[in-house]
Amino acid sequence: MPLRLSLLLSLSLLGFLCASAAAAPPRVRIERATTLRERPADLGAPRLRLAEGEHYPALDRRGAWVEVQVGPQRGWVPASHTRGSSLAASVVVADRLNLRDGPGGARLGELEQDTWLVERERREGWVRLDLGGRSGWVHAGYLLPAEASSEARAEAFLRRARREGSRASHLAYLDRGLERSPWRSEATQVAARLARGLRLAPPAGLAQAPAFPALGALPSAIAPARLDHAAQLCLVRVTRAAAGLRARWRGQDPYAQDQCWSATKQLQALGLIQRLHAREPSLRVGDLRLRDRSGTSHRLSDLFRAIVSYERGVSFSNAASGALGRLRRRSEREDDLAAWTGHRSDFRGDYGAAPLAERPSLEDATGRRVWTGPASDDPRGPNLVSTYDLTRTLAMLAWHRGLAAEQRIPAAQWSGLAPLVEALAHDPARYLDVALVQLGLADRLRDVVILSKLGHGVRSATGLAEIAYVALLQAHDAWTGRDVALCFALRVEHADPVVCDARAAAAVTQLLASQLGGERQE
Repeated sequence: MPLRLSLLLSLSLLGFLCASAAAAPPRVRIERATTLRERPADLGAPRLRLAEGEHYPALDRRGAWVEVQVGPQRGWVPASHTRGSSLAASVVVADRLNLRDGPGGARLGELEQDTWLVERERREGWVRLDLGGRSGWVHAGYLLPAEASSEARAEAFLRRARREGSRASHLAYLDRGLERSPWRSEATQVAARLARGLRLAPPAGLAQAPAFPALGALPSAIAPARLDHAAQLCLVRVTRAAAGLRARWRGQDPYAQDQCWSATKQLQALGLIQRLHAREPSLRVGDLRLRDRSGTSHRLSDLFRAIVSYERGVSFSNAASGALGRLRRRSEREDDLAAWTGHRSDFRGDYGAAPLAERPSLEDATGRRVWTGPASDDPRGPNLVSTYDLTRTLAMLAWHRGLAAEQRIPAAQWSGLAPLVEALAHDPARYLDVALVQLGLADRLRDVVILSKLGHGVRSATGLAEIAYVALLQAHDAWTGRDVALCFALRVEHADPVVCDARAAAAVTQLLASQLGGERQE
């Protein structure tokens, strides 16, 4: 019987560290002055400062962190700040990788893609691992160093995508689908988890962060950030505070307006929810029904999910988004967005399909008409928004219950926002999933919430494929004992859609590595 991952490698994400206790541990040299941490994360409690040039025994490896022995103390340092450890970490990039009893020897079993390995020895293109007291060898050509550059990551994602048959009509990561997500069974729990809020102590550096900006106000500062392969980026990390959330913002051209394609569709629903609750706070928004031009009625919660998931096709998603847009005047969409974010954008466009109804109306369960679209509308225009707009609005939606009154979308009630939140858990684009697994971070997170919305198109003026992706991650980090809460939006472009897709996956992986994986510079 093949020696499968489930039997051999249940601890692979924590490192393959089963060498004999009698063997002398390898040693590492501190290449850059760094801080010894209590846990393998840059938020772990600091213990002492280690100077450049010192050497210490290396005891363990977890993702991008190495455990060292410093006198009587043990602690963790970033692997990127060390050199010489035989605990080098790599990731399997092949679909399946044979495990052998020696370089080119008999097959013992196989390792699965995205498995993290901790190396013991390299010999003529082969790598030895210690597994439960037994040695096993794999070919180094199918491994990617854990500290690989973003370019190497992008190339690895591209090779994998091509093996999977990725093509312009079905991209490996953009169209991955919720059914392949490690968290697919938890998609219906995201609203309940967000409703509980952030419960634990804030990560280091966030406790004194500025307050989340008030309605209509821009953040006090967006620190510069560079993300390879991304044309634009906006990122916010938040933590709880007595008077609402605190937030730190980073960005790369975050206010630049651009066409973000279908990554803006949730804004139609969000503005509608606000307007409905402003008129009738107790309204059960998700149960309202919209009647299309054929007379068929659709529950709003079902429309939200179909718009995000594309489970009824791209055309239906576009037509449903168009109908939601027809329930308000185009100028109201722009006004609402500016009132929430403090940043005015052009948001008057459609989505390339005739709406389900030209002048839609909404009915409650009794058949009472509660809302009708305007008889006339403003001139149509483009949908040009920024990554800041997308990040700010998704953060305000998901963390609504943690925000103070002056920070919330006015009039909106969680009962109406929750159906949209659950819809955003069904996005087929799974860049966050792929990045978490690739970095070996998935097993350390609990109570995971992943929300996202994809946008994809080819710009006629340039011929470039473009991907816009807005996403939110909230989870409990079992390594640090703290909550993780971040939201971001980015745009990637390339002439080849398959390459664009791979670069988007690499960009999200780089972003998560910098925030959660220990690559942040000290």
